[in-house]
Formats: sequence, structure tokens, C-alpha cells
Amino acid sequence: MLLPFATIASTSAQGPAIGHQCIELRSGGGQGITFLASQGPLAPLLNAPFDPATFAAACAGLPAVEPTSTNSWLPGLPADPTARWIAVDQVRTPRSTLFCQSFDVPACTLQSASLQFWFAADDQLGDPVGGPNQVGVYLNGQPVPGFSGGNYGGQTYLFQANVAPLLVAGTNHLQIYQRDMAASLSGVIYSARICYLPCQPVEVVRLRSGAGQGITFVAAQSPMVPLQATPFDPSTFSSACAGSPAAAVTSTNSWLPSLPSDPAARWISVDPVRTPRSTLFCQPFWIPSCALHAATLRFWFAADDQLGDPNGPNPIGVYLNGQPIAGFSGGNYSSETSLFHGNVAPYLAPGINHLQVYQRDLGASLGGVIYAAELTVVPCVSPETIVLRSAPNQGIRYMHGPSMQPLSTVPFTPGDFALADVGLPAVIGADPGVWLQSLPCDNQAVWMGVDNPRTPYSALYSHPFTVTTCSSSIRRVKLEICFATDDQLGDPPLSGGGNQCGIYVNGHAVPLADTFGNYANSTSFTAMIPSSWIQTGANTLYVYNRDLGGGYSGVLYSCRLSISPCTPYFVYDSGCGDPPPSLSMRNQPRIGGSLDVRIATRAPMMSTFTILGVSDSWWNGASLPFDLSTLGATGCRLLASLDVPLPLQTTDSLGEANFALPIPSAAGLIDKTVYFQTLALDAPANPLGLSFSAGYAVVVQRP
Repeated sequence: MLLPFATIASTSAQGPAIGHQCIELRSGGGQGITFLASQGPLAPLLNAPFDPATFAAACAGLPAVEPTSTNSWLPGLPADPTARWIAVDQVRTPRSTLFCQSFDVPACTLQSASLQFWFAADDQLGDPVGGPNQVGVYLNGQPVPGFSGGNYGGQTYLFQANVAPLLVAGTNHLQIYQRDMAASLSGVIYSARICYLPCQPVEVVRLRSGAGQGITFVAAQSPMVPLQATPFDPSTFSSACAGSPAAAVTSTNSWLPSLPSDPAARWISVDPVRTPRSTLFCQPFWIPSCALHAATLRFWFAADDQLGDPNGPNPIGVYLNGQPIAGFSGGNYSSETSLFHGNVAPYLAPGINHLQVYQRDLGASLGGVIYAAELTVVPCVSPETIVLRSAPNQGIRYMHGPSMQPLSTVPFTPGDFALADVGLPAVIGADPGVWLQSLPCDNQAVWMGVDNPRTPYSALYSHPFTVTTCSSSIRRVKLEICFATDDQLGDPPLSGGGNQCGIYVNGHAVPLADTFGNYANSTSFTAMIPSSWIQTGANTLYVYNRDLGGGYSGVLYSCRLSISPCTPYFVYDSGCGDPPPSLSMRNQPRIGGSLDVRIATRAPMMSTFTILGVSDSWWNGASLPFDLSTLGATGCRLLASLDVPLPLQTTDSLGEANFALPIPSAAGLIDKTVYFQTLALDAPANPLGLSFSAGYAVVVQRP
């Protein structure tokens, strides 16, 4: 699978684990490598530690040259015969040099990443001991510890097990610092392999009973009675989760020996002799997603005597974070019982969660339970659109300076932005008669200034907004803005002002096509801003309105931020049924490959029908979503256009069905979104006898 600046490497004895993808980089001509070099031989590149400006200069520097090898240099790398020596020029002039090579990481978030590095260098990588930059290899300007040394006569191999924190989604840079020591020749040859494991779009959490699972409990004091005579409350669950460790026990002749669904699960009880007590067990688990859209729970168990009180105050036998899972009760000790719930997301939270299992003693003989659970979690990564406009009740504040002067003669500092955040509220101002009446892009936006007389001040406005998308899941952010301003946005060149940019996001200057504008016309532009500028929760848009004429001041704007998640999947709207069927994708949707689709229903052997469409807003002359209540499917909605019917699928004994959908190898499909929805034949659901999944959107990726 070809990637920009990279190829996927084959697995070798030193290669990646299953599921990892690898990027190979090597030195040589035509590899896009640039450099920054010292002015003379023997000296380090800098007498101070490298800073971001140093790395930026190397990545924007002159192209590296592929010279011929010398008799003393290693002819080639045994690990990669295609790598070639590089230097600052053909004659291999001795200079300490920082090389830079760009590469692309297509995954938005990484579980892990490793770096293998083979090289030879004249004279070595990194400054010698005592020098300001003793590390010789960097990723995005961050040093890779221990990557130094080497020589020109033999290959040196280095390895770092976890470089994921040094990588970002999209464009990255590998920087190599080759140090001249002898004032004779200079050059480096290298080959790098970065192997990474992307975060999965659907997370599966598996739990089981047994030893070493962190399970604790609280139990009744005597046999054949419920744990308590009143419904469980938060203190009951807290007691179970802070209780004594459960004991893993062997099966008896009458107990089910093991669970067919999970042979690794083991029976647990209050003690090794399986004393009969009604017991509430608690098992902690972790959900890494920072926000959840949907989750399903499958639960297999056997219990002596059963789960939940038969006629008592707590008839439910399974809880998530103290919330009862409807219908999860019953069972026996001699056979496996299987239960399923289609949406337990409301019971879960990012981070630490707890599964609680209430085993009820009825027979005063033995007590115990064996179980396995599978939680399939769909992260909440729907695209998010935020519209900000100059209007009342937006929480906009400002700081201002004198008229006809810049707000600051130096670039804005965090302190300047903080002053704007706590400044006076912006005031909606009247049109003096020459201003643009309204914005063509947004007629709800109105002019605002520092006061009603429209006093001419240069002002920095602070407009707060909230992002709900998990910051680690943001792939890209598009900013679209249209505005009119008296007199302009940002300082004009040569004015003595330190801020020619007029728009900032969280203090970062947005690269604009037109920073100025005027009061009589609408100006608009679009900019892509780094995902790292946006954070989950509170954010701020800053608008710098510059006064030039000393007459009036004001600004009129509308800004749209389109936040795209990094996963190529997102769930939208909601399904219907009790519970509704669920739909998920099990791999990356890339052209030339296939899309593995998973369907889960509330019961086994259910017939399902999945539709695929090119729109979630229009089909056959009708707008979507389309309410199906009038057809008998109360509360159900059609969420995708019926453009491609997919084969009928019948779920198995676990209520699951899986199929693969080929994706044509057509470049025109890249970044296109297609929409799925699954229907299940479900007679109890409604008079129409159908239940519907939520919508599922898939963005087709490059190969």
C-alpha cells in the first residue's frame, strides 16, 4: 500500500507486529531531503540547543546532494542497499549539517509506534560529550534518546520502542544531525523504519471472571437471603468496588465446567470453599475514548443459583456503573446463558468504569458465578460545525488601544489575549450610513464595537466557543469567515504594528488570503488550521480590528469552523427498536480494498437488510431523515438514500452478521462519504415489523 513519502514495509524477523503499518525512509537523491549547515568545518552547527527555528530552517533549506562514495566510506547499508550517501555538495565539503526529510502518517491517532534506524556518518551523529546537541536523530524537532554516534566505515543500528508521542497526524519530519569532527569530508547514509499501530475506530473491551481480574465483592451475612432488603444505592455499589477480593474456585461436578463462549473465564466466589452467599461482584475496566456515541454489551454466564433476586428488591443481575441493564437476570449453574443489549453508551463514561454482577443464593448449598462480557464501543466522532458571529449574547469581550495606532508594536502575547478575554463586553453599534448593511453569507451577524458612538479604537475582540469533539480525534479544521470592518483587520505593513494578522484561534495567527477588508464590502476567505490548535472544551476566536482613519470603528463577521474527526467513520442520528440493531465497520475503507461490515441485533437468527446511499439529506424527491411513523414504524426514520441495496443477511446464534463490501480502485472515490443504515425484521418492534439502526457514515480513504 503506497503512502506519500513512504511504502509499507514487509514483516521481517525484526519487523512489526500484526496490525502495524510501516513507513520506510532512506537517504539519497530525489528523497526530498533538505539541510542547514554550519559556516565552516570542525564546529557544531550551533553553540546553543536547537530550537523550532533551527528545525524549520533545515526543512526549508537547500536540497541535499547525492555524492559519489569514497574509498573509506561504507559502500552501502547492508540493511537497505537502496540508501545512498548525502552531503551538502558533490565534493562532500566538511560541514556539521542538520538534514530534514518529510513523511506522512495517515493515522490520526496512534496506539504505539517504534523507530528502527541504520546509518553510517562522517564523522558521527550528534555533538560529542559537552556539545549543545548530543542527539543525532529527531522527529518533528523532538530528540530520539540515545540516537547518536556511529562512524563512516561500518553500519550502526539503533532502536526506540515508543516514538508515538513524537509523531502527529499528517506531515512529519525526520531530522538527522551529522557532525563534522575532522575537517576532511562530510556525509551521512541512513535508512529508517517507523512502524505504528493506529487507534481503532471501534473499541472492544473484553472482561471475564477469574483470578487476577481485579474483582471485589460485598456479600450477605447468611445464606438464602438477598444481599439487602432495599434497592441497591450508590453506597452499595461503592462497597462492592472497595470490598474484599473475589476467590477463583474450581468447578464442582454439578457446575458448568467452563463457558463455551470464553474458555478462559473461571468461576468466582466469596471464598475458596464456595460459601453460599448472595453477592455483588465489582470489576473495573477502562474505556480510552474521550466521548462515546454508542456501545453494545454481550454477556455470557452461569450462576449458582442465578443472577438477580427472583421476587426481591433487586431483580436485575448485571449493572454498569450502578445502572441496571434491563433483562440481564436469571440463568443457572449447569448451562451457559447469553444476553445482549444494543445500546449501553448512556451507562458508560470515558476512563474508569465498573461492571457489577449480582449473584443470588437460593439453595444454601454453594455460591458462585462465571461470566464473560464484551463491550463494543463506538467513539463519538461525528463532524462538528461551529458558527460564530458578531451578534448579541455571544460573550464577546475586548481590549482596545488608541485611535489610528496599532494595539501593540510587538506580536500579541498570551497576556494580551488574556486581557481581551476579561475585558468589557462588546457593544452592538448603529450603522453610520456608509457601512455594509449585512453580510451575504450570514444576515444574522450585526456590527459591533467598543461602544455605541462607534469610537475609533484599535481593538482585539475575544469570542469564546466550545468544542465537543475529542481533541485527540480531530483530523482537520476548516475555518471560513466573511467580514466587513472599519477600517481593516490586522496592522497594515510598514505601520509600526506588530500584528498584520487579523484572526487568531486560541492565540495562533490564522494564515489568511486577505487580512484587510473594508467597511463597504464583504470579504471572505478559507483557511485550514492545524488540529493541534483546537482543544476539547473552551476555545477562543480573536478578531483584531485596526483603526486607521480616526472616524469610526467596528467589525461585522461570521465565522464557520468545520471540525472533521480523524476516524473515517461516524455514527449519526439514532435508531429505533428495543434495542435497535447496530452497525459498525471493522477496517479502514480504502479504495481497492474492502469494507468489513458488522451487524448486531437483539436476538439470534434475525433477517437484516442494509442500504447504502450517497446522501443523508435527499432521496427520490424527499428530504432525509424521513419519518416512517405513518407507515407503522413508530419513532423510526430513514437516514440514508436507497441507492445500493446490499445482500440480505441473517444473524447467527449470537445475533451477529458480517460481510465484506468491495471498494473499487477509483481515485474519484477518495474522500467521498457514503451512508449506511441497517433494517431488521423485528415483529415486536412496531406495526411495520421493522427496527432500524442509527446512520453510519464512511469516508473513503486513499490506498
